[in-house]
Amino acid sequence: MKLLNAFTPAMLPGFPGHAEFRELGVEEVKSLLAAQGVESCVGHAGSAEMFSALLGAEVPVNRVSVKLDNGEVAVVGQYLGPRLPEGSVLSAKELAAAPFRWLRVTAWTGTVADAAAVLACHQ
Repeated sequence: MKLLNAFTPAMLPGFPGHAEFRELGVEEVKSLLAAQGVESCVGHAGSAEMFSALLGAEVPVNRVSVKLDNGEVAVVGQYLGPRLPEGSVLSAKELAAAPFRWLRVTAWTGTVADAAAVLACHQ
């Protein structure tokens, strides 16, 4: 399962593309990643360091382009603080003090009607 520090429409498997987001607690994230394995797609050192501390496991920096497969589930750690000035990078300590949440995202291609089948596989 991919672990991300952001999600954009470019990560959808195709168009028309859709994504369902569900908020998770940190213990749910730990269980999900332990059960399915984790591929870090965390592109910033501060985020990787903070994720490692929160999850109790090493999350390496891995700055890669991400394209999810149809029906694929990923976990996103989302920073909720104010927009930063261009070029700013938060340290792990600054990130730990910022508003933050975990999301499970399921991505698929097709119509909204196709959603029931895709989401039923990942409940």
